[in-house]
Amino acid sequence: MLFISKQNNNEIFLPCGGFSNHVGSFMIGRIGYYWTRNMDLKNLTKAVGYNVYSPEEIDSFENDTSYLIVQSNSEREYGHTIRAICKNIA
Repeated sequence: MLFISKQNNNEIFLPCGGFSNHVGSFMIGRIGYYWTRNMDLKNLTKAVGYNVYSPEEIDSFENDTSYLIVQSNSEREYGHTIRAICKNIA
């Protein structure tokens, strides 16, 4: 999914790559799972991430938006995407 900042028109593409675990891969093309650098300090087997839902998935929530981003804590053993992002220092 392509996101465009309303403040400065910067763009970032976050694919809905799903996730994987010891059983297989799931939700490919429907939800993008992304790790942050932060651990869940209450449960060190988990880390903080964000889920990016595709428009098709959002329809199932009946929301009035074209995308939805939700913070989540997931088991660290899950294969979530890592997207390197840095501040624009120019």
